[in-house]
Amino acid sequence: MKKNVKEVMAKIIENGYQVYLVGGYVRDYYLNKETNDYDLATSAKPADLMKIWPNIEIKNYGSMVLKYRGSRFEITTFRIENDYHNNRFPTYEYTDSIDKDIKRRDFTMNAMYMDIDENIIDKLNGKIDIDNKTIKM
Repeated sequence: MKKNVKEVMAKIIENGYQVYLVGGYVRDYYLNKETNDYDLATSAKPADLMKIWPNIEIKNYGSMVLKYRGSRFEITTFRIENDYHNNRFPTYEYTDSIDKDIKRRDFTMNAMYMDIDENIIDKLNGKIDIDNKTIKM
């Protein structure tokens, strides 16, 4: 894991929140592919992140973009998606549980989380699906 990624994660942890790399970075790491796809999932809410980094940019659905040391991080608060409007736009609520956040991910291979020590959390068997070249929702 690159130094700037660890620094961003450490800063969130130092402020009392959980944080994990998720999605493409974890998938590519497992496949031994180089990546700069830094998506973080955290228990910190947008207001908490704004206290840590006042220059963080607010996006849709609780996502924020942090530009840090030449890298772009998309940071999203753990959440549960509820009703969808026009089959596309969900309502959501924040949660402190990665177990609930994992369930809303699109594919099992994108529902793997990685902690700051590079331990992969794979509760939906994304590794097996990658190994079997299977895409599961």
